Amino acid sequence: MSTNILLSKLNFDASWAKSAIGEELVGHKKVVVMPFSYWDSEVYDLESWNNVYRPNRKYFEEIYAPFSSYGYERNQFKYINYFSDSLDDIKRDLLDAEVLFLTGGAPDLFMERIMAKGVLTYMKSFDGIVIGCSAGAMIQFNKFHITPGPLYPDYKVIDGLGLVDMDMGIEVHYAATAAQFESAEKTKTEYSSLLLLDNESASIVKDDKIQLLGNAKIIKR
Repeated sequence: MSTNILLSKLNFDASWAKSAIGEELVGHKKVVVMPFSYWDSEVYDLESWNNVYRPNRKYFEEIYAPFSSYGYERNQFKYINYFSDSLDDIKRDLLDAEVLFLTGGAPDLFMERIMAKGVLTYMKSFDGIVIGCSAGAMIQFNKFHITPGPLYPDYKVIDGLGLVDMDMGIEVHYAATAAQFESAEKTKTEYSSLLLLDNESASIVKDDKIQLLGNAKIIKR
């Protein structure tokens, strides 16, 4: 059974998270990053992927930065390349990994690409630590909703990975907006509780128990 760390932002090195998350990351584990949540306008082929996800490039460094505060080195990271890695490559990476990091971005596209690559079964059997930021946190649940905003005009509910097998949904980047309140009402028919993560919060799900960090809270209906 995996341990699941749910984030809104890449600030899990902050004081409110350091002790609890540090306990999970102790031992300098091998990290595999699955960056399948990219927007097509930014990443659309192998070259554009390399421009942002290779070492010393934008997204590699943004993800690496909080890990570095726990003593991790760049050579502990392996990125799964959607454009060049085969299913066998991805299976091998998941078997070798102790930490699986799911990136933020577009949660619906993330799920579409997971299904297109045929890796759902192997992700569900991963028994290490799964860390998800924003979209990467959302897709870990049995299902998740998308609150309308600039990038998504309509409310929608989508099947997730089921790594966090609870009757619960999640609202990342929670800021008590009108749109988030409206979504919270709609989700009452989807799940019995809702995890709210603002940008200074996180949650750890382990052994069917959920630990709230920072400003995280749960609404039960």
